[in-house]
Amino acid sequence: MVNKNVLLDRSVEFAVKIVKLVQSLHEEKKDELLAREIFKSGTKIGARLREAEHSENLEHFVDCLQRANSKAIQVDFHLDLAYRVDIINQETNDSLKREASLLRKMIEANIKAAKQKIK
Repeated sequence: MVNKNVLLDRSVEFAVKIVKLVQSLHEEKKDELLAREIFKSGTKIGARLREAEHSENLEHFVDCLQRANSKAIQVDFHLDLAYRVDIINQETNDSLKREASLLRKMIEANIKAAKQKIK
């Protein structure tokens, strides 16, 4: 299982990058709807992980992690879409998608470890 503090820290760092991206998109008057979706899914990863940190039991912990993982999948899609419609450049897309993928791997490792404890 990945250290929870490392995972939480990385998710906050990722959220900060997402917020900065969305701010720059807003300043450049680029697609507000897609920017909002990137913001929501990109920042909710950390929010769900924070919720998991304070979960009532192991089942709730796994549920929170699964929702965080779902948000990581969603932000990957939204970033890809933003790149394909020329809202973000390839470097930004690749960098953020790489980080989202790493977060997913870390979250999935925690889900697997927690599910084994439930059995």
